[in-house]
Amino acid sequence: MQPATRENKNKVFITGASGQLGSALIKELTTAGLFDVVGAVPPKESQEKVHNLQQCGCQICECNAEDPKTVLDAIKEKKPKQMVIIGTADVEQSEHLKHFIDAGKQAGVEYIMLFSASSADKDVTMWAKQFHQIEDYLMKNFPNKNWTIVRSMFHAENFLWYQKQLRDESYLPLPTEQPFAPVSVKDVAHAASCILRDCQPHHGKTYEITGPESKNGTGFSEDASKALGRQIQFKKVGMADAESMLKEHGMKEDKIKGILSFYQAVDQGELKHVSQDYHQITGKNPCTYMEFFQSYASVLGGKKEE
Repeated sequence: MQPATRENKNKVFITGASGQLGSALIKELTTAGLFDVVGAVPPKESQEKVHNLQQCGCQICECNAEDPKTVLDAIKEKKPKQMVIIGTADVEQSEHLKHFIDAGKQAGVEYIMLFSASSADKDVTMWAKQFHQIEDYLMKNFPNKNWTIVRSMFHAENFLWYQKQLRDESYLPLPTEQPFAPVSVKDVAHAASCILRDCQPHHGKTYEITGPESKNGTGFSEDASKALGRQIQFKKVGMADAESMLKEHGMKEDKIKGILSFYQAVDQGELKHVSQDYHQITGKNPCTYMEFFQSYASVLGGKKEE
């Protein structure tokens, strides 16, 4: 496949387009001007999310991941060269992602990028176990290695689940004191965009995308304090309290189980690694945690300059 150019754009089909990562990737790709982007959204997706994607210049494709025929028909109709498969955190996501892989194969898609879970090969979390199976399924169905697997660490944007505590009570609650290296979803999207521009050198490769360093709750709180201009304390909470906080956001039970599984793996020291893959792909360093908190100061209650 030739590299994408403004004169010869690649059409890319992105599943989970209305999610956090899908939306960030679509913004990256449409801004680059090198791609015709098709975003797959579930039936009855909110009009606000659909409108935001369309405003970026993305074509919308309603696609029911539970129905293999619907998935195949959508991909055959859009005729993408490249396909990006993003998980949903649903309990049935393994079957849904296999439907997209099968459809991509049957429709003759030239290249597939799969977003996977950090340390998927080690089965250390609920999501890692699911994605280990999906990675194997992708490799089996595309033996020519016209695929890339991008495993991303916990997204730094997930700290926004605790914006009420950070903004109103000046503390960051986490159910572990062990270190890990979250990465901004914007950095994950940027790395993926760099790969998609010229995917040939990345065929058959698996990347781990992490933040710049591994820190614990105290370290994150210190960075938040500097970024927001006021003291933020770290508070260790129990898993039950962490679960209650997530439920307050209206999260589905499947997603909550996955998040708690992640925290448990962190607590066991399984996810403290830091990868240099982001720098290898982009030539840049991922944003620091202080930079991350600064970028969200308006919602986290940053100190106003006088």
